[in-house]
Parts: sequence; C-alpha cells; structure tokens
Amino acid sequence: MQKKLLIFCLLMTLKVVGQNFGEFASAIYLNNCGSSQFYNTTGSGANCINPTCGTVFNGTNYGSFNQNSAGFSLRGGEIKTWKNGSGNVCSARLNYVIYTTGARPGSPSFSVMNLPFKCGCGGATFTDGLGPCGGNDQKWSIESNNVNLTTRPPGNYTIEIYYDYLGGNTSSTCDVPLYINNGGNPTNYTATFTIVASGASCGLLPVELLNFSYDCQNNLEFSWSTASEHNNDYFALEKSIDAKEWIEVSRIRGRGYSSSKSDYFYNTNLSSVYQYYRLKQVDFNGNFEYFDPVFIDCKNQNDNLLEIYPNPIIENDKLNLIFSSKKRVDIANLHILDMNGRIVLTKIINVENGMNKFTIDEHFSSGIYFIQIMNEGDLFETKKFIVE
Repeated sequence: MQKKLLIFCLLMTLKVVGQNFGEFASAIYLNNCGSSQFYNTTGSGANCINPTCGTVFNGTNYGSFNQNSAGFSLRGGEIKTWKNGSGNVCSARLNYVIYTTGARPGSPSFSVMNLPFKCGCGGATFTDGLGPCGGNDQKWSIESNNVNLTTRPPGNYTIEIYYDYLGGNTSSTCDVPLYINNGGNPTNYTATFTIVASGASCGLLPVELLNFSYDCQNNLEFSWSTASEHNNDYFALEKSIDAKEWIEVSRIRGRGYSSSKSDYFYNTNLSSVYQYYRLKQVDFNGNFEYFDPVFIDCKNQNDNLLEIYPNPIIENDKLNLIFSSKKRVDIANLHILDMNGRIVLTKIINVENGMNKFTIDEHFSSGIYFIQIMNEGDLFETKKFIVE
C-alpha cells in the first residue's frame, strides 16, 4: 500500500513540474451604471487586465440597482495564458452563478460563457496593443455579451465566478483542464449587489465615509477614513471663510476600489481666517459628491492674521482682504506701500473682534506691493501682493 502511494505521489509531482501551459491574469467584464470595464481576479503589475490593479472583482459590493433597469450586467471576461514550445492551450471559459446572498445552493448550477481566442503575442506586446507579453502568450476574451443582472426580484444577491481552460502538455493535445479560483467561497470569486423595486441611484455612492476630523496642536492636520471605495479617483480638500465660497487646498489620491477600511491624512498651515473645511470626492468618470463641512476651532491660532486674495491680481481687479482679530480695535489704518516703501494708499478701517473682510477698489499698476494694518503705531500684520 505504501509503495502504491509513493508511486502516485511521484506521478502527481511529475505532472505539476512538467506542466507546459498556464495562466497569468484574468478578469471579469461588467457594465456598471453605463460604464463597462474589467475587474481583475488574478494578475499583478503590468500584467493586470485592468491597468489599475486595485480594480478587483472579489469582495466588491456593487451597490443597489432598480429592478429591470439593466444598470448592472455581465458583458464578458478575459484570461491571459502562456505555453512553452511543448505545450498547448485550446479554449477558455468563464463560469458564473447568481443566488440570494447567504443562501448558496449546495451544488450551484453554473452558466458558461465561452472566451474565444482574441490574439497572440507580437514580440513584447499583445497584438491588440494592450499589455506586455512574451513567447507564446495568448489572450482569450469577449466583451460583447449582455447578461442583464437586474431582472431578479428585489433582494441581496451574490455573483460567484471561476474560470476553466483546456490545454495539453504536448503541442497537439487538449486533454488537461485547469481552473482559476481563489480557494474562497468555497473555491471561487464572489461579489455582491442589491436589487430594489424603485428609488435606487445607479450603483454605490463612490465612497462610504466613516469620519472626517482635524487636529491643530501644531499644523492643521486632517484625517478621515472610508469603509469602502468604488470608482474613487481622488479627494479634494476645500476651505472657506463663510461656508459659501470654497477654495481647493489639495487633491489626495483615492484607493480606487476597496472593500476594507482606508485611512487618509493631510497637513496644512494653521489659519484663523479659513474656518470651514470640507471634502469633495471625485470618481474616475468625473462625477462628484460633497461631505458635510467642519468648523475649525483651534485655541492656539495666531491673532490678527491677514490674508489677501486673489494674489497675484490682474490690473483693475478688486483686492479682497480678510483680517482676524481677537481684540476689539475700533479704528485702524490700512497702508499700501510700493517696493521702495512709499505709501501709495491709506484707508481708515473699522476692526471688530472676530473676522473682518474688506475690499479695495483702487487700481494699481503692475508691480510688488505690501499691505500693513496699524493702530496707533501697533503693527498688526504685513502682507505682500503682486499686481500683474
């Protein structure tokens, strides 16, 4: 008995070691709310079928779709295979099944979608111009099917997939089936989606935001977390004086597609002028959403901080000043000086405790200028601005 077992193990080892073909990337092709793209299941780096390797199928929640809306459909899939001079690849297929989430059948009945031969390797790049390759690499792909996944009754659903392809360890045989799965649920890739009777937006909101907070012990540091991300290109951090007019501070690259918690941090200069900040989320298609702003209340902010906008300004434009004071000053002098220190404009202004905003209508010729705000010889702030 031990002798027979040893012979069997040796044969299995020889079969694995002597394998003359295989795969190195795979992806499913889905239409989600009018946007069709590949969602990767295997592959890494330059070999990913969707060049954004983080755009994955397994574990993704695609969101809610109205029943019979055709907002979510299965269009096809792709496998990249390799073979050496002694091997052969003959065909490839995508296998899929859809069932109510949490109620997987004991023996699911998978539907089959054939993946026809698409192209071979043309030196260092596939002949369709997409992706690197070498030797006898091949693509098996289809993108033109249209399996409408929204025809089911309202409920939560799981789509489960795996791939199989047929080849041989000689250049003229097709007798060895191989499979692509992840050993997961129980052996295949899964994703989820929801069908509702009506009232759903198409698919997920791009980002499920968990929190948005700040810390201002030193610089002003923002932090936020997402529970999941779908089609998330970037976040824009914006600031405002009055929560009406907003200025973009910076753009922070998003994770793209993620089903796990992601944390973000951003540092900027501490300011007593811009007291409102918010996040704008932008997806890869240019669609966007705003999250609720936060009011910044930093106890260690500097008093009497002057800011100017726009800066630089174009000749004949108005110059806007924002000045924060924590001390009540009834009257102050505003001076504008040129590069030689000559005063070219003087204004008497009323300064109140808190935020003060002024507009200067006078026009200046191109050059560099300085603004000073003073009260009885006490200099509050000096700021440079440029007229172009």
